[in-house]
Amino acid sequence: MKYEKNYRNQFFKDDNGPIDFKQMFNWDNLKKWSTGPKPPGTRLGKKVLKTFLIIFPLVLIETGAAFFTTNSAAFAVIIFMGLFFTMCGVLLLVTSIDMFVTTPKLCSEKVNALCIGHSYSTGNNDSTPGGGILICPVFQYEYEGREYTAYDAVYENHTVVPNVGGRVSISINPNDPEELVWYDKSGRKVFLWGFTIAAFAMGLFLIYVSFAQKDIRETKVSSGIEIEYKI
Repeated sequence: MKYEKNYRNQFFKDDNGPIDFKQMFNWDNLKKWSTGPKPPGTRLGKKVLKTFLIIFPLVLIETGAAFFTTNSAAFAVIIFMGLFFTMCGVLLLVTSIDMFVTTPKLCSEKVNALCIGHSYSTGNNDSTPGGGILICPVFQYEYEGREYTAYDAVYENHTVVPNVGGRVSISINPNDPEELVWYDKSGRKVFLWGFTIAAFAMGLFLIYVSFAQKDIRETKVSSGIEIEYKI
């Protein structure tokens, strides 16, 4: 993805020295973080957002239908939770397929790139100074006579990143040369597929439990025994 130094919510550093957290979080930089141009969305990010915008309204519709057909808030809540976990499974599936199947096929061209700096952003870990700082290397390279400055826009707690001034062989998308992959993500397959399966399993289990309880309730009501859903 195209990179510009003044993107919001990030800080660009073009040397290999230690991070000056006081400088990074001074008032002037904090103002830049919130007022700079918003970076364009990644292809994967747009795909996940589109999938979410399609599925989430369906989740709400199905939850509403569950409530109005049974007049049971508890049943509707369990249905919502089941559908929500299933939706998370779908989003993780989309992410996994894109990361491990689509992207390697698209980013098939190898180029020699120069690491011109590191883009820093904040994570959720505030327990120690700098504990929530995430990093993404920025590369400069040529392809078919044109120069590009780009990054993969994936901020992580990397233990090893290319040094500024170092050269790295990266993979780019010849149809969109600003899309790149700079390191092998295959080590994440087990975790992502595991979370995907777990989300689907939890969602389907909750849906099964909710309908099983509904059948039990209807049976007992038909027998003259009134029960209520409880969570």
